[in-house]
Amino acid sequence: MRKSKAKLDGGARRRGGHSFSRMDEAVQWFEREDFEPAEYIGLLQSEKELGQARNELAHLNEHCKQEVQKVVHNHHKDFLEASRDIQDVEALVDELRNYVSGSAAVVASLVDLPPLPKQISINPQLLQPTAALGE
Repeated sequence: MRKSKAKLDGGARRRGGHSFSRMDEAVQWFEREDFEPAEYIGLLQSEKELGQARNELAHLNEHCKQEVQKVVHNHHKDFLEASRDIQDVEALVDELRNYVSGSAAVVASLVDLPPLPKQISINPQLLQPTAALGE
């Protein structure tokens, strides 16, 4: 019985001449910036290899889903805390929005006020602090 190209090196994955001993390495290979899907498909030389690649991609997809689930499970409390923090920030943003719109309304009403007379006589006695009310 002949070993398939995809299962060389004691279970290592093989992609375009690259062998991977772990799923993480295979995922990283596909995540490279210079990865070209058309080139990858072009390296497959038969329908059998295309089917194997399809199966391996399905396994990698399942592996990635499991990794995401692990991360979510391991950091569940962090996600909940972040969610609460986001809600708190949203409440603060709403409060700030209300303050800003209220301030804008005050400014708009001040702009609409008639101008004050140029000279206002001020009683200087009103500006002096008094020591006691009975004086």
